[in-house]
Amino acid sequence: MTYIRFVPLLLCLLFCFDKSLSAQSAVAQDLLLREPKQTGEIYTVVEKQPTFPGGPSALQDYIRRNQIYPEAAKKANISGRVFVAFIVNTDGSIQNVELLKGIGMGCDEEAIRLVKRMPKWIPGKLDSKIVRVKYNLPIAFDLAN
Repeated sequence: MTYIRFVPLLLCLLFCFDKSLSAQSAVAQDLLLREPKQTGEIYTVVEKQPTFPGGPSALQDYIRRNQIYPEAAKKANISGRVFVAFIVNTDGSIQNVELLKGIGMGCDEEAIRLVKRMPKWIPGKLDSKIVRVKYNLPIAFDLAN
């Protein structure tokens, strides 16, 4: 009979403890959601490199469909590769596009334009965690194509 008096107290304690855990969990989730995705270390070597949606062939198709060969480069018969570096963020967005090696005559600017207009990539991973990765990309300018 004395145990019956403690049942409501026990249920109240269990209910309050469960609510406390739920509140702590909600606060932790809220902090994770507010954490900026574009901060943190930038890696150059990772387990899984970032990839263009659809893979390397889709990347080549994107470049072929969207590349505009500069008129000055056509007239000067300029061809070659432009090397561009950029950061693929944890959400797949691209930032900090920079020219590593150019060929001039408008090709450098065109390569940067192509990269800035790319859709979001599939981000890279290190230790099964999504991380920011610096990626180098050669873009070919060939008058024969």
